[in-house]
Amino acid sequence: MSRLKLPHNPKLLSHWEGWENATVYSTEGNSVLVQTVDMITPILDDPYDFGQVVAANAISDIYTMGCLPELALNIIAFPCSVLPKVVLSQILAGGQDKAEEAGVLIGGGHTVEDDELKYGMVVTGFGTKDNLWRVGGAKNGDVLILTKPIGTGIISTALKAGEATLETINIVAESMKKLNNLPVLLKNHKIKINACTDVTGFGLMVHALSLINKSKLGIKIVAREIPIFKKANELALSGFVPGGAYRNQEWASPRVIINATPAKMPFDPILLFDPQTSGGLLVAVEEKNAELLLNILKEAGFSATSIIGSLVVDKEERIEII
Repeated sequence: MSRLKLPHNPKLLSHWEGWENATVYSTEGNSVLVQTVDMITPILDDPYDFGQVVAANAISDIYTMGCLPELALNIIAFPCSVLPKVVLSQILAGGQDKAEEAGVLIGGGHTVEDDELKYGMVVTGFGTKDNLWRVGGAKNGDVLILTKPIGTGIISTALKAGEATLETINIVAESMKKLNNLPVLLKNHKIKINACTDVTGFGLMVHALSLINKSKLGIKIVAREIPIFKKANELALSGFVPGGAYRNQEWASPRVIINATPAKMPFDPILLFDPQTSGGLLVAVEEKNAELLLNILKEAGFSATSIIGSLVVDKEERIEII
């Protein structure tokens, strides 16, 4: 049996050095092995749906690098004295089914007893050195595409308070469960992805800023083109805003300039900073490939996919909302 030849001292490349939150190992030839880990607390009441969201969320980091996920391990903390074990079984079943959908084999895992339920996965994927997608790499004139709506943090906060409708919860759950499998969708298309990140806990603005870090580029975003979950703005205006949104806003606001009039920005600005769970991909591509990529995504079920802006020259590396 052949084994991958890994370097003795593999270098961990951080998100801010141009990679997603993953460890990249050089292997034989042009191949790379990528590993990542993610773990979250429940954001849905249904255990099976929660398990599916966790798997989709963990696997997303592999897809975001242009790689294909293949192996995973479960990690779970479970309050045995509070919840029946059937809940644990349902969570793991959801994770298993979503992993199978992605072609990922779960080889086991580890469970500990804890006061708070947490579930996550360690995921391993494979790719090639010449086709690794970076967080950095966007170019002047590139078009910026967002594949899923934003607002999951606000809606999850409303859910915990019993103020989110079943319709709203179901719409958000379906989005969070959807795999960000863009590398699979592009298998037969020659579209170069110049930069890519998934929009998660730091919100749309912080993740967008990561695309232009140390690039001397800025981003112009058209507010009305940003896809927002139904009811998310209404719930935000009612006060159902997670603390993470305000922390994201505090960090990013110095480099986010909002020049959109109220008529052109039909939502509360806090949504720009709302922390997402299993959010969409934020992708930079050449303008000539944008419409094709948009059509590929929509045909694959990313119905809210939208071109939200473009990359421009800006030595101060700012985002302007127009």
